[in-house]
Amino acid sequence: MQIKITSKQLYITGLIALLVGSFTLYSIQPQIEARSIETGLANGEEMSKQRLFELLESNQINKQEKNELIETFIVKHSYSEFNEVFISPPNIATPVKKNIDFMSMEEKLPYLYYYLENSEIDAGYVIKVAKILNAYGWKTNNTEEIQLILLDAFERYEEDSINGPGISQIILHQQITDGQFDEALAFSDELLQKDFGFNFYLSIAKTKAELLIRKDSHDEAFETIAAIEEYLDENEIRADESYVSSVKALRQMLRNEPEPSTVSGTIDFNGEMLDGTGVYLVNHPEGSMQLSQALKYRVISDENGRFSFDNILPGRYKLVIGLDYDHITDESFQSQLNYPIEVNGEDKEVNIELAPLLKLTSPVNYEEVSGDNIRFSWEEVEGAFSYAISFGIEGAGTSTLVFPDVRTNELVVSKEEMSLKRLGIQKGNASRVYEAMLAFSNPSTVFYWYVTAYNEEGFMVGRSNGYKFEEEHNLPYFSVNKEEISSADETLLDGDVEEALEEYKNNVEKDPTDAHSINMVRTLSIHELEYDRVDQLLKQEPYLVELAEISPNIEILSELMEFYYYTKSWEALDRTYNEYNRLDQYNLFAELIYIKGQYSQGNVNEARRLADELYVKDFQSDLAIVHLGLTELILGEGKKTLEIASNYSNSRLDWEAKVRELMKHYDKEQMEEFNSLFTTGRTKELEERLGESPNNYLVDFWRSVLTYAK
Repeated sequence: MQIKITSKQLYITGLIALLVGSFTLYSIQPQIEARSIETGLANGEEMSKQRLFELLESNQINKQEKNELIETFIVKHSYSEFNEVFISPPNIATPVKKNIDFMSMEEKLPYLYYYLENSEIDAGYVIKVAKILNAYGWKTNNTEEIQLILLDAFERYEEDSINGPGISQIILHQQITDGQFDEALAFSDELLQKDFGFNFYLSIAKTKAELLIRKDSHDEAFETIAAIEEYLDENEIRADESYVSSVKALRQMLRNEPEPSTVSGTIDFNGEMLDGTGVYLVNHPEGSMQLSQALKYRVISDENGRFSFDNILPGRYKLVIGLDYDHITDESFQSQLNYPIEVNGEDKEVNIELAPLLKLTSPVNYEEVSGDNIRFSWEEVEGAFSYAISFGIEGAGTSTLVFPDVRTNELVVSKEEMSLKRLGIQKGNASRVYEAMLAFSNPSTVFYWYVTAYNEEGFMVGRSNGYKFEEEHNLPYFSVNKEEISSADETLLDGDVEEALEEYKNNVEKDPTDAHSINMVRTLSIHELEYDRVDQLLKQEPYLVELAEISPNIEILSELMEFYYYTKSWEALDRTYNEYNRLDQYNLFAELIYIKGQYSQGNVNEARRLADELYVKDFQSDLAIVHLGLTELILGEGKKTLEIASNYSNSRLDWEAKVRELMKHYDKEQMEEFNSLFTTGRTKELEERLGESPNNYLVDFWRSVLTYAK
């Protein structure tokens, strides 16, 4: 059967196809255009930005498509916090990765406003847009206009369980930052009536209590704290321990009738006063970890580099500096913000000095070091008493402090000595682990290094590593030239650990003075051994003894001392400590082991004398605070431990708070049991026992000890 198609039917069919095709092309054209714009913007084409503006303003797209374009090209490429680089102790800089930003903030504003006014109630980028606008308003002294926009947005989104609470807290904390305490109190009362969940209620209620204390409205603050406690009881809520502790601290603060203080000062970079710089006052010891838009205390330095925080509650604080990329032209800053600020009712003046990173001179820029020695040199730092040098492997692992106490701005080390050094590395990639084992014995490995300078009091006054803003600096990378690599080394790099171990052992049989092979035998002999420090040292002991005779260095002697401490070989410990002292080099771990040995032998007065000397020398180290404070605690000298912890300023953990809580819930029997496991290296067994203990304060303390004693 034949089907006949008339010319009229053909015409109609063709017309329909044309219409469908036109509609399809019209509907997908924006997506095609968006992909083309994205490619052009990535290549830096200015014309593509203009095409984006035209597309956003065209009638080709609907509201949803416009919001999707705003998300893709504007919101995702905008930074939502107050600054891009933060400087705080103990960190030098915490930079965010610089986004490829196609637009100025002025170009973005109308589209950010549009997004808040027209996106879906549960849209995923609403809070980020609110943060972007809030940060912009704060930095441009235009918070009044932005606050009105955000209040309108809150009304629109308050029914959403995520966007409503998120926007409201941004508004509230900006009101507090701007000193609008009455407005903030009224808004917090409004928020406490919302059904945003108990975590939101507790957060707002605590903020209100703190605000009332800052306003000197103590009776109302007591009432708010009582309301929090009643809310917890009525709803049978088990709040986070840190929250409960902070509320108790507020109640105690009120009993002491606190007087708010002012903290002010200047920011000086090499004699130039920095204006427009973000300054943050954070609770010690959190440092830069708490730089959110909920931060209570933040200001911007004026044209004279001055800043001032008013109505500050009593406590211990640290200053954090916030910078943007346009603040800095050639290099990052280092800071001397090591000191905690005690606020106790008196006004404080704190002048901040920033300086450029110190410059490394050799070896740099991927230099291949030849000869028998390696000469490390760097520029001298004014006020420096000693320098510490750390190393790592390019692209893998973490840095390792190798030379902790260098008294000049250069160090010459033999390649033989360097070959015995070991570097830390993150687990996961086996080949990189073997690289780290060989470390400086492998000519194909590229290393990086950095220098930290300290003054005579032990505070950092300079550092070479940080965030570089241009690439015109000496890059801290080098490799070690070596004529050949041993067959055993090649076998190890190929991943055959057992075969490599046998080859190293054969090398030692042929040449008992082959320090590198001895070192690799002791390293590989514990490679697969689960972490039990005593077992590890028992396996390593004969090789450590041989290395100490052939090529004594600070790391070998400190590990040997550790073995003698665990096995209670006190005469050998004293002998090895004397050999260590003859090297005239400093090693914190060796000092700690010897002090603990004196304690264990009952030589408490001598141990405390040495501990006092060490604390003065290295009071900025978590390792020092853990071991010295812990040993005193075991002796029952909680006050001494508390004194050490309260003077300790440079940790990410508040050791003072942990010790205070522990002393309130002290269990002498368990404390001695856990300490016995800890001091004999049985950390796995200790972790198991911690999982069984009902004393949460003791468990929390010991988990912190395990973290910082590694």
